[in-house]
Amino acid sequence: MAEKEHAQRELTHAPGFPCPQCGLHIRLSLPAFLSVQAIDCPGCGLVLEMDKSQCTRMIELLQDLRNADESVQVMRKQSL
Repeated sequence: MAEKEHAQRELTHAPGFPCPQCGLHIRLSLPAFLSVQAIDCPGCGLVLEMDKSQCTRMIELLQDLRNADESVQVMRKQSL
């Protein structure tokens, strides 16, 4: 049971990175990463734009991961 909870937390936990200007940890979930072109730092307001043009294959793989996770969530709800 603990392994399932850990796996669920890993997919839903919003990882992120430190703001290059103020150092605050900017949380960025996979769905947000896939859907936005820029993110604002909640601390200082710095706008960070993301150029995803050089990593299209990685974006495709991450989208596949997101789709698989959504399918698992639907199946879990149906099995309850």
